Amino acid sequence: MKMNEIINNISPAVTFLTAEEIPQLTGTEKQIAWAEKIRTNYGKTYLHVAIKKMSDGRPINAERTQKYVKGTAEEIAKFVLEEATALAAGYDDLLETKIDEEMATQKDMVARYNRYKALVTDKNSAAWWIENRDADFSAYLDGKKIF
Repeated sequence: MKMNEIINNISPAVTFLTAEEIPQLTGTEKQIAWAEKIRTNYGKTYLHVAIKKMSDGRPINAERTQKYVKGTAEEIAKFVLEEATALAAGYDDLLETKIDEEMATQKDMVARYNRYKALVTDKNSAAWWIENRDADFSAYLDGKKIF
């Protein structure tokens, strides 16, 4: 697979949330204070889940995470090709398969982060965060559940 094909088949790098992009919660003062803690805890817990696992669910190290979600399309594609080449070392017939697996990991990681970001920015009701405080958002991040 040529570099241009990889570039055309990966997801664009993510744009990480800034504090300004996170909406103010609505509700009573008490609800907002409680919901802010819940949402902050969600952010700490699920950001890790969103971008630190491979498409098959195995954990991924921080260095690989950064290279999959930041940078230009060319930089990400170069890293995908380097990783696939290293994984297929000595087995030329596996290179295409490993490239496909690495592209899938990169796409899944970006999609999970974008779902994480959408939840944080779309849910501005303190009551919603309080009602869902015990929810396991992993299935949502994997695209298997809707909130």
